[in-house]
Amino acid sequence: MDDNTENVREDDSYILDGINNNTYNLFFGDDENLPEERWGDLQKYMAWRTISHFTMFTDDISMEEIQSMSDEKLLLNYKFITKKDDITYKYDDGTQMYEFIKMSDYYLSDNLKKELQSEERYGKCGKAVDICDVTKNSNVIFGYYTAGPQKISHFIIEYAGGKNLYVGDYTMNAIMPKKQYYELTAFEEQGKVSHDDLINDYKTRTPPYLSDKVYVAFRNEIMNEIKSKPNIFGKSESGTKLYEKLKKLSEEKEIE
Repeated sequence: MDDNTENVREDDSYILDGINNNTYNLFFGDDENLPEERWGDLQKYMAWRTISHFTMFTDDISMEEIQSMSDEKLLLNYKFITKKDDITYKYDDGTQMYEFIKMSDYYLSDNLKKELQSEERYGKCGKAVDICDVTKNSNVIFGYYTAGPQKISHFIIEYAGGKNLYVGDYTMNAIMPKKQYYELTAFEEQGKVSHDDLINDYKTRTPPYLSDKVYVAFRNEIMNEIKSKPNIFGKSESGTKLYEKLKKLSEEKEIE
């Protein structure tokens, strides 16, 4: 969930997204107190919590140590997690199975590794947009996940790996098969933008006109409107420079 509080005013005047507060909350608001009949599956909630907390452990802590820290009262059961190979972990409680790798294992930056393996990553799901900016053949997806009594707006990044699709969740520090992630989180997809469209759109879509939530959810409608009025929405010099920078970074496969 990305933090948009700096744009919200006390009254219902327009915020920087061009949408008034009530409309923004209607489309993008979180619900952290769902009625019980709409709660997510408890076993899936335990799996989600366990994997999310497990990915904060650093490599110097052994699996045996981690498994000994299980606390079923907190819905954390690390005993269900085993190592499948050098980088892949498996959560299996006998009724459900999820495979995942740590996103932090793919970053060379010590600062990013530190953030991903700590609570500092919370509230920064919007970094999926930054990753998509510089990652070829990826898509940024906006939608909602359900975890226990919460339904939360969220960004994830989608990658193609051979014939399979994978999802990266920054605030979970995990990359999982897309099908498994959607099953685990009951994810509801609301919008998707490809890497190519994302960086090309910067030529005419430059911050702060739209927040990432609004852009990803309504990208096609927004860009069609922009392109239909070239006399109003001309090419942006700063946006074109940003496009050229991101294109170069993606070609070099750098993520910082």
